[in-house]
Amino acid sequence: MHAFGDFGTELTGIPTSFKYFDNLADRDPGSPAAALSRLSRSKITPLPGSVACDLGRDRNRGDDLSDTFIENAFASGALTQAREQVERALADGIDAVADPLPGLTELFAHLDSEPDWLDWERVERGARVFRRYGTDAFRFFGVISIAGYRIEMIHKPLVLTGAYTGGTAFGRYLETCKFWTEVSEPYGLRSGHEGRKTAVLVRILHSIIRHHIAPHPEWDTERLGIPLSQNAQFGPISTSFMLNKLLAYIGYRVSDADILDHMHFWRYVGYLMGVEPAFY
Repeated sequence: MHAFGDFGTELTGIPTSFKYFDNLADRDPGSPAAALSRLSRSKITPLPGSVACDLGRDRNRGDDLSDTFIENAFASGALTQAREQVERALADGIDAVADPLPGLTELFAHLDSEPDWLDWERVERGARVFRRYGTDAFRFFGVISIAGYRIEMIHKPLVLTGAYTGGTAFGRYLETCKFWTEVSEPYGLRSGHEGRKTAVLVRILHSIIRHHIAPHPEWDTERLGIPLSQNAQFGPISTSFMLNKLLAYIGYRVSDADILDHMHFWRYVGYLMGVEPAFY
């Protein structure tokens, strides 16, 4: 346990790879904020200490509902059955699953619940904004991922699972393009549609990856937190804002309302995938 000076905040439960407070201590906290303010033409200030701590602790948070379901499946040797039950529940509803494995009912109670902030009209408008970008959106996400792979908590799971090695990288990228297409189809996130199914199956896959990587001797939990943590997964969701702003440079024109709807769409995609950070 240690405290960060002027913030007076105890940094408990925060992996050491979260360098926000260290960076503030190494320089004038107002300097980066001033530079960003000039760039954005808006006043930018450092995060409140409590918010920064919440974001840091998100590196130690996974997906309790999905992780519990998958851990139970591994413990009982029923991983194949778990996948089959998830697919059946996605197609026909949780009541269609006979003798659901422990944790499945709770997982689908979350999936079938609509959060208070959800607005389906905004989801559909946001998905339409994304479709308007066509393959330019795919290129943007592909290029920006290169910078993301410099971050250890992002690239380490890929290394330890053997993903993105040799000739597999392009195939995995095309799979991700398929994901983007399916979740953004009209009504794609509604019950029974492919986008919702794809998002949930990725959620299950992430829990399986966490199960395998967390105990791996090359994974440093104290430094990196939980594999595929809330903080790690929030990064791709948050780039939805950057996509809108940067594609404007090549001629796309969207309103502020369009951008907010697009971010709302990705927030719900994240909800289905178990991405619910402490702070949006």
